[in-house]
This record gives sequence, structure tokens and C-alpha cells, in this order.
Amino acid sequence: PDKARALYDRRFQLMASDPPDRQAMEMFSVAFIYKGTRDDFAAPLLAKAATLYQQAIASARAPMLAFDYAGLGNVYYWQGDLAKAEAADRKAYELSPDLMSAGGLGLALAREGKLDEALAVSQRTAQQTAKRTPQLAHELDSAMGMVLRRMGRYADAARMFAAYRDDVSKIRSPFDTVVQLATMNLASVAVARGDYAAADKMLASSLEISEQKLSNGLVFGTESVHQALLQYDTYELSAILTYAATAAAKDPRAGQLALETLLRRKGRALDATAAGLVALRTKLSPDDQKLLDQLASARATLARVTVAGPAAGGPNYTKTVADLDDQSAKLE
Repeated sequence: PDKARALYDRRFQLMASDPPDRQAMEMFSVAFIYKGTRDDFAAPLLAKAATLYQQAIASARAPMLAFDYAGLGNVYYWQGDLAKAEAADRKAYELSPDLMSAGGLGLALAREGKLDEALAVSQRTAQQTAKRTPQLAHELDSAMGMVLRRMGRYADAARMFAAYRDDVSKIRSPFDTVVQLATMNLASVAVARGDYAAADKMLASSLEISEQKLSNGLVFGTESVHQALLQYDTYELSAILTYAATAAAKDPRAGQLALETLLRRKGRALDATAAGLVALRTKLSPDDQKLLDQLASARATLARVTVAGPAAGGPNYTKTVADLDDQSAKLE
């Protein structure tokens, strides 16, 4: 992350002469990546993005004014300032009551507990959109489903999530992440209703999408690319493990599904690594094969030192681990 941060800082410097809202949008997109994992990096970017959007609003004209208010609302939302987020999103919606502004305003209202108003905004915008652009009629179905789920209207929520999943399945791959998330939402409604058989079916379907994506993605790329792919869907792995821990008494299948998923993920990671090394070694010169052996040795040492822990590693444990990690990265 620190190396990436230096690259992002350089990127922002090169954008210094761009319009402020364009800079703000770029900073927000980077902050969004690190929010929750590196808040020391994300928080300053969000603050800077808010300032830049405010500068843009001071000189913007329609339709960019609505866009900038929506962007500012998004920044406030992720800063946790829901009152300011609602105010900015409401202004964006007044200027341009479209899908983007309705989505932002509905999200802020729902987080504030104003569920009836959040649902009304989404329903009104969805109806207007269906008349103007029928192909976008279901864009807010997922947002409405989330609000309805929080309201306890599970049957209506399931209907919205299913409509959204069916709609996006027509224009996206069956293995698309959006389809997967819609399936996960359907599973969450089934759990809330106590329909564990349906929940298991939906979870298994969603997990199969992940497995198919991993199966396709792990064929190519370096080990760092493989690690990124395996980490991308960790939210889903966490979800199934949490579900198994909380619903085991009511759903015996949950534990089996979680164990199968965990073993499949570990197996895919090991298979990809082993296959990559075998294929690589057959194409290497003797000197390069020595480098590959050095990489294996460095990783083995790193694993041994990490498992032994600080007590065995002595006062230089942290530096030793960092040096070994850098050595492995350079050899790779």
C-alpha cells in the first residue's frame, strides 16, 4: 500500500491542472479502495475531495452542478457525515432527479433510518425512468430491496432483488459480480425469513459464481495477481463463515457449505501456485532456474520466521520479516 500511495500521489500531482471535480472524483475512487483497511491514507483523500467538490460547485453550471453535488454527497457519506450527505444529495436530486442522484439520496436517507422517504425517492425515480428509458427500469431495484429488507418486508425485498438479478443477467455474464451480489442479497432475505433451504441454494449459487471466476482467472498472471483475485471475494468467504457460525443450529448444511468453500479456496490457491511453478520451470534457463530456487528458499525462510513469531525472532523480527518479504517480491 505504501508503494501504491507514492504512485497515487504522483498521479494526483500530474492532475493538478485538471478541473477540481475531476481531481475530486479521482481522489474519491482511490480513497474508496483503501477505506476501512488504510484509513490513514483514505481519510486525507476524502477531505481533499470534499474541498475540491466545494470549489467546483462554486463555479459549476448545470448539468455539472448536479453531478458535483452528488459527488460531494458521496464523499460526505463515506466520511460518516450523514446529515451533510443528505443535504448535498438532496440538492443534486432537486437539480436532476435521475438514477445517480436518487441512489445517493436514498442511501443517505436509509442510513439515517428514514426508510419510508428513502423508498419513496427510489420508487418515484424508478417509475419516471421506466417511462423515459425502459431498459433502465430496474436500476434501483437493488436499492429498494435493501430498504424493504430493513423494513421487514421480506417478500417485497425478495421480489426486488430477483427482478434486479434477472435484469442484469440479460446484459451481463452469469458470472458477473453484480449478479453474484444480487444472489447474495436474495440469500440474506431467505435467512431473515427463516427459509434456510432457499438460503443454502442461493449461497451455493453465489459461491459457484466465485469459483468459476477464480477458475478462469487463476490460469494466467503472476502470484501477486492470483493473490489479488483470491482476496477480491473475501467478503463472500467471510459471509459464509459467519453464516455457518450463527445458523449452524438451525441449518446443518451451513457448516458443510462453509467448509467446502474454505477448502476449495485454499486448494485453488495451492493448485495455481504449483501449476505456475511447474510451467515456469520448463521454460527457464539454468540461471533462471537458480533464481526460482532462490525464490522458493526465500519464501520458505519467510514462512518459518513468521510462524516462529517475535519471541523466536528476537529484537530484529519485524525488520527480518520485512526484508524477507521484499526479497521474495524482487525475486518474483
